[in-house]
Amino acid sequence: MKYIRNDSAALVPTLALQMEDYMKAVVAPAYSMTECNPISSNPRYGVRKLKSVGQTVGPDIVLLKPFPSTSQVTSPGEGGEVAVRGACVMKGYEMRPHMAEDPNIKTFTEGFMRSGDNGWMDEEGYLYLVGRFKELINRSGDKISPFEVEDAVRMHDAVRDCLCFAAPHEFLGEVVGVVVTVNDGKELTIQNLNQWLLDRNALAKMWCPEILVRMTDIPKGPTGKPTRIDLANKLGVRMLTGETGEIRELDHPGL
Repeated sequence: MKYIRNDSAALVPTLALQMEDYMKAVVAPAYSMTECNPISSNPRYGVRKLKSVGQTVGPDIVLLKPFPSTSQVTSPGEGGEVAVRGACVMKGYEMRPHMAEDPNIKTFTEGFMRSGDNGWMDEEGYLYLVGRFKELINRSGDKISPFEVEDAVRMHDAVRDCLCFAAPHEFLGEVVGVVVTVNDGKELTIQNLNQWLLDRNALAKMWCPEILVRMTDIPKGPTGKPTRIDLANKLGVRMLTGETGEIRELDHPGL
């Protein structure tokens, strides 16, 4: 049996299952970054949890309260910023002329390097990533994980691929937006997508998309990874108000 380990970006379970079926291989989500490689992985033999990036494969992993706190999260299931310590962790960033302050001040806490990723651990030490702190959607104080939204939306048979992003809202601050690429011969509107999500209890109502953008390709950055940050502005998505009849879906030619 072929064995594939993914660690370049978060892999939603629905996509992992599609990869297994297409490639006839076992997919094991893992986690690493340029500053620390490796960090964690699902085991080749043993319990595999597709929603998790597995257990540590070397470094010490803790969850920290937001900077400047140095307190660690101690209860399973409690969220915090993923931080790592060990021989595979970089020594620090070099100062550059354009930097106003030393980036290492906010990066290192008592020997642990802060990753910028929000996550939590279960009782068995399996790590779950919720998303980058700056990518989380803050809907009137409720923090929404773009990964959870994408995993649910991707299950719709009209959706080939999707990308969740924060859309501006006049009263709620941010709401869920989603870019979708639609399978050939299929149609998708925000109304039928949300009704489908609610009928299957795939998402709570406040987590359902409030704007849908249809594109031929998912927006990606220079490294080939999907780009969410400031995506609403790049797509020209206007401030939503919740008023009846406002535009909540559009076709976009691409970036």
